[in-house]
Amino acid sequence: MNQDQAQTAVSVSAFVVAAIWAYRKLTEGPTGASSVPNAGHFIVGYGFTFVSLALMAQAAPAFGGMFAILVATGDTLANGQALVSDLAAALNRTNVGLVGGKQSNRTGVIGNVAGNVSGEAIVGGVQATQGVAAAGRGAATTATP
Repeated sequence: MNQDQAQTAVSVSAFVVAAIWAYRKLTEGPTGASSVPNAGHFIVGYGFTFVSLALMAQAAPAFGGMFAILVATGDTLANGQALVSDLAAALNRTNVGLVGGKQSNRTGVIGNVAGNVSGEAIVGGVQATQGVAAAGRGAATTATP
C-alpha cells in the first residue's frame, strides 16, 4: 500500500464512521436510552482517532492504511445490529400505504406526482385504477374485479 492509497483508506474510513454515527443519531434521536454517543464525545474520539490514523498513514502507509480499514470495519460490525434493525423498521414503515383513503397494510404504488391525475394501486392482488376528474381528462373511474 503506497501513501496515496493509505490516505484514501483514512478518508474513506473517516467518512464511513461519521456516516454511521450521523445515521444512528438521526434515526434513534436524542433519547437517553440510546447507545449513540453524544456529539461532544463523538467529535473528541473521532478527531483523536483520525488525526492519529493520518499521522500513522504518513509515517508507515501500509500500517496506517490497514489500521484505517480495521477501524471502519470494527465500527460497522459494532453498529451493524443497530443499523440493520433501524433499516428494517424504516423499510417496514414504507410497506404501509394509503389505498382508497384508508390505511392499508398491503403494499401498493399510488401515483401522486404533480401533473399526474391518476394513480394505480394493487389491492388484494387485483389492479385497481383510480382517476381524478380533470379538465379534458374525463370523469373519475374505478376498475374493480
